[in-house]
Amino acid sequence: MTMAGSTILFIAVSMLYVVTIVKNDAIGAFRIPVAFAFSTVFLLLSSFSLSSSKRNFKNDNIKGLRTGLQLTMLLGVIFAFCQVWGWYQMIQAGMFLQTAPGVAYLYVISGLHFVHVLGGMAYLMTIMYSLSGLKSDFAGSLMYLSEKENLTKLDLVTTYWHFVDGLWVALYFMFLFTFQF
Repeated sequence: MTMAGSTILFIAVSMLYVVTIVKNDAIGAFRIPVAFAFSTVFLLLSSFSLSSSKRNFKNDNIKGLRTGLQLTMLLGVIFAFCQVWGWYQMIQAGMFLQTAPGVAYLYVISGLHFVHVLGGMAYLMTIMYSLSGLKSDFAGSLMYLSEKENLTKLDLVTTYWHFVDGLWVALYFMFLFTFQF
């Protein structure tokens, strides 16, 4: 349900963006920040690490699960820093909210996406917290891995994370092809 609402939100805002820039030539002579390219790579890598976490869960590898989740979180944090770096690059280039409507949409849409990533990271942290007491507890680890509820939680966060990842890739290319190269 949440992903359906997010999809509708991003489709609506993206359509408004496209209509605005087509109607008003509302971008100006700006380029999309290089930091957004880096953030895209880190978010894609985080999806791969989260997928490996799921495989580790299914293979009863608690250590691999924990490591994959930690790597996913680290890559998510790096993504977030790259986004902030991208906004900083925009400010340095004189791209402010009031500069052009297309630029304002870039801030708003990337900011909305940023909030969605933070939500996914919060959910990842709850899963990581539930694993924190199992470092040396072999029996507890086996019980954790045998509970369907834990796999369901991992499935949900994985689906959401891949959704947010795919969404960012689509948004990045939309901005890439509408801003000047």
